[in-house]
Amino acid sequence: GPLLVAVKEGRPILFDEILLADPKVLSVIYPLMDGRKTLIVSENPSIGVVHAKEGFYLVGAGNPNVPGARMSAALTSRFPVEVEVTTDYDLARQLGVDDSMVTLASALNSRASGVSPTISWSPQMRELLAFQELVNVWDKQFALNNFLRKVPRADYDVVRPLVSQAFPYLQLSPAKI
Repeated sequence: GPLLVAVKEGRPILFDEILLADPKVLSVIYPLMDGRKTLIVSENPSIGVVHAKEGFYLVGAGNPNVPGARMSAALTSRFPVEVEVTTDYDLARQLGVDDSMVTLASALNSRASGVSPTISWSPQMRELLAFQELVNVWDKQFALNNFLRKVPRADYDVVRPLVSQAFPYLQLSPAKI
């Protein structure tokens, strides 16, 4: 599979949502990440142990705030670099996302990441780009109502009034077709 190819050819590989991975899967990749740089292919004894070619490395991505996410000490210690990727609101504006939506997203992020968070969610870049695409294809009314469908139930009563303030001229109700 892709992991074996990356190991043999010395290519990087991305494990998206690694924080949700089954511990059995993680136990397979640990030897690749802890200095041994080996992959044991137990399902095919003719392959056996494969030593990672120079250039191989593993990139793990995950959202630590989703239910079920686990960042164990064993996993953390195997990543030499840890980076938090945030939404670049200036870039969102440069990519054509409606200014009112970018301002709203920034305000929601402040509420979600402050010292005393009042919500657990804020839109990421992908939600902002999806919003703008819907504006371009349908209209702002539909895009905004679709956006409201993405708000977690626990945060809806806090987020909806903020959306109403940002877009006072639109009718708000979750999108339906």
